[in-house]
Formats: sequence, structure tokens, C-alpha cells
Amino acid sequence: MRYPKRAIHLDFHTPDKVGDVGKGFDPAAFARTLRRAHIDHVTVFARCNQGFTYYPSKVGIRHPGLRGDLLGGMVRECHKQDITVAAYINVGLDHEHARLRRDWCVVNQRGQVIEDDKLRHFFRHMCLNTGYGDYVLAMIKEVRSKYPVDGFFLDCLGQPPCYGNECVERMAERGLDPLDDAAVAAFALETKLDFVRRAKRLVGPGKLFFVNGPAYHLMRRELTHIEIECLPTSPEWGYETLPASARYTRTQDKPVVSMSGRFQRSWGDYGGLRPQASLEFDCFHAISHGLACSLGDHMHPRGLEPAVYEAIGRAYGRLA
Repeated sequence: MRYPKRAIHLDFHTPDKVGDVGKGFDPAAFARTLRRAHIDHVTVFARCNQGFTYYPSKVGIRHPGLRGDLLGGMVRECHKQDITVAAYINVGLDHEHARLRRDWCVVNQRGQVIEDDKLRHFFRHMCLNTGYGDYVLAMIKEVRSKYPVDGFFLDCLGQPPCYGNECVERMAERGLDPLDDAAVAAFALETKLDFVRRAKRLVGPGKLFFVNGPAYHLMRRELTHIEIECLPTSPEWGYETLPASARYTRTQDKPVVSMSGRFQRSWGDYGGLRPQASLEFDCFHAISHGLACSLGDHMHPRGLEPAVYEAIGRAYGRLA
């Protein structure tokens, strides 16, 4: 197992109305772009938060506008360039299955699956105690068997407590009170940790495995490494977050990656590109704490944006 030093976390959350995803995509050029930018590891998309897969799946819902097999091509060509690849699967969010299977959604205390803000993205959280949990595990098994990926990145495992039938019934079987909010929260956390353990068994030994959600020390036996998500220019984090997070993760005896981003503001700022000095500051800030580096990006449906990887290449070239 080789741990990342200079990584890219490549999101690809693409709505169904994009009709020609991957049109003209050249996986060999994709991998060469990463190599020229001094990147040794990339997290690529098996399934996004919209609920679509980017490979021919018998388990999940393939993006309706997909052209070809993006995941397979990226894995194959990155390995030719000696770049390790982790498959990204969003666990907590799945817009398409939430639309098709409302019974798979987290139910809040008021019996809602959509929270009060109904005019934004309509994201609903997914409940792992429904058939959804087995569905995601089946997808991990499918990707593991179809592609020689070097690991998995499971995202958004931060669902709120669920008051749906499946969760309430399982609590009752254990003698827990679903009217006790603290008991419901503890049960929800144990549900997530049980899912992490099951997913780790499917992934097997010798593969990178990271889950973004519960506190790192609660998953210490399962995680192969830790990735600290910290976009310092976003109000959600700020520049003071990384030093405290680094000090905490240092106690876990795991390799740690600091994940910043190329975005000027935050996730979803697809057109934003931070100044060169800002990117480089994050890289050197990370290694000053003994951490490896990862930069988040979001790929355009046609492929990587050259200007972004010229900037990343300058930063990672100095780091190398």
C-alpha cells in the first residue's frame, strides 16, 4: 500500500440534465495532465452525490448522459503513469435514489424527509438501516471486483439521527427509547460505525480506506489513513482549523493528508481558482505539520481544466 503525498480529490457531482458527460474525454491525456502536475494519487468518482455512477453498473444508476466508462479509463491510464487511484462513493447523499425511493431517506422528528429549506438543492439524507445500506455495500463490492482501484473514499457519512420505521424498530429490539433524543443520536452513530466496519471487510486488506464523517478515533481500526477536509478560505473552516486538526490526528498513529482545495471560496465554486501564493501556502502549511497534501477539484463534464493543473503543478512541483 502506498500512501498519497501529492493528491487530488476530484469531485464530479453532475446533474442529469448534462446530456453528454465525458464527450471527447481522453483518459490518457487526463493521466498525463496529473503526472505533469507532480500528482501521485487521485480520488476519482465511482458515484456522486446526485446518485449517478460513471461506469457501467449493474447495481447503481448510470448517469443518463454518460459517454463510455469514465472510471475504468481513469484507473487504467493513471496506473500507467504510476498514479494510485481511490474510488469515490458518496454514502450520505443520493439525490436520485431519494427521489425514487423515499422509504430510503432519513426521517426527522417531524416526519419529514425534506427539511424546512425547500427552495434550494432538495438534498435528503439517506438511512443506512433501510435497503439503502445494502445497496451501497453492493456497489463497493462491484467496483472492487470490476476495477483494480487502490482504495476507496466514502463521503458524507454525517447523516442526522433517523426516526423512520426501520430505525425505531431496531431501537426497540435493543430496548432503546426512540423518544430519548440522546439514545437516538447514539444509535445513529453506532449505525454509521457498523456500516464502516462492513464496508472495510468488503474492501479488504492492502487497500486505502477512508471515510468522511464520524470522528477519526472512532474509526481508528478501520481507516488506513486520515484526510483532514479543510478549505481555509471558506467560513466553515478558516486558517485556524488545520493546526488544531493536525494536533488531534497526530495522536491517532495514522498517515494524515491535509485536503485543501483550488476553489477561491468553497466546494461548488467551480469557476474559482485561488492565487498561486494561496495554493502554495496550504501545501507548505500542511508539510510543516507533518501532513501530506491533497487539493480538491471538480471536473468539468469534458475533462480537466488546464489552467487549474498548471497552478497545481507549480505548487506541487515546489513541494516535490
